[in-house]
Amino acid sequence: MKDKERRAGSPRHPTSGVRSQLYSLLSEACELEHGLACSYLYSAFTLKKNVREGGLDAVALGRNRRWAAQLYYVAAEEMLHLAQAWNLLSALGGTPYFNRPNFPQQAKYYALGVEMALEPFSQRALQRFVCYERPAEMSADQCPAAGLEAGAPPRSTVGELYRRIREIIVEQDDGLFIGLRSGQVDMALVDFPNLIAIRDRTSALAAIDMITEQGEGAAADREDSHYGIFRKTLAEFDALGAQDQAAAARPSIANPRTSFEADYGAPNGAVVTDAATREVVDIFDRFYGAMLTMLAFVFTNTEADAPIVRAFSRASLDLMTRVLKPMGEAITQMPAGECHPAGATAGPAFAIRRVVALPADARVAAQVLIDRLTGLVERADAAASGPLRLEELTAAARNAREIIGERMGP
Repeated sequence: MKDKERRAGSPRHPTSGVRSQLYSLLSEACELEHGLACSYLYSAFTLKKNVREGGLDAVALGRNRRWAAQLYYVAAEEMLHLAQAWNLLSALGGTPYFNRPNFPQQAKYYALGVEMALEPFSQRALQRFVCYERPAEMSADQCPAAGLEAGAPPRSTVGELYRRIREIIVEQDDGLFIGLRSGQVDMALVDFPNLIAIRDRTSALAAIDMITEQGEGAAADREDSHYGIFRKTLAEFDALGAQDQAAAARPSIANPRTSFEADYGAPNGAVVTDAATREVVDIFDRFYGAMLTMLAFVFTNTEADAPIVRAFSRASLDLMTRVLKPMGEAITQMPAGECHPAGATAGPAFAIRRVVALPADARVAAQVLIDRLTGLVERADAAASGPLRLEELTAAARNAREIIGERMGP
């Protein structure tokens, strides 16, 4: 396909209809990439990481840690894909799209035909992951997740969505890309390996090819793609005995949330009723929101005060790895509440809330963020001193305080 970049005839000058269509398709891609990253992280959080948790010997612990590392790796690449979609939108004259529905989303919401959900690591979750990333030539009835949702067989793939975007761009000339070049974000500003600044049709197609090949893989090589990784992991999990399968992950509930109200289109979530756990889930969600707010500022204010923008960029990635990761792993060890089965643990909700965007003035934005993060650190400190005394939660609070001093301080 790469060798046939133009169809027969001359490229059409872009019309408002074409641009609007691309805005819609890329916004859907943003939602999907964002949602997939959260789904993969949730499953990684639930994998047991210590033999003290029971059911694991040294071999099983090593296997769990390898599976978790692979899930974290794929989730990181999904965040890269999300950032790449933001660059594509900006290059087309649009604005980066940061929102998404909360979990779970019914199978019919996206063309994937499979529910977008937060689930503990399991055969069912891995089947979903393989289906999300399946190559276009893999028919819907071959998808291992087919039949998980009655009446909603898989209909499309993430790769097919990008192929449609690619086809539209191939038909246009470089006049399609009217966004300011200064509005593009590259690796000089954000530490996303392989992030491509979109300047023209050629760079746009290169970005789309990178996304699809990392996801489903090239036809001749799929082993290191997301699809290949999940297919191999599913085969390894299926080869285990029932006892080893049951012991791999913590008994976390699916699709947790902190409110009995239906938030942003997620009426079927499971409410965390344990008060102490609910507080930590809420803190996680607010750190997660702060991280998204920082990234939003970086991708929409590239010409603002450069040191502050760079500080936001580094702090947002630090929050992902040094705060959200250990806090997520802590929450999956905390009780979900009495209304759930005995022994059930919770998990982070990755909830999107109504958040006021940061002001355009970088110095004012920095002060707003420092105030917000400082308040969250105080809450995290209090939660870490609770009865469970989880080391992951203590580390998350300590790391958040260091990030404020290292990245956000004067």
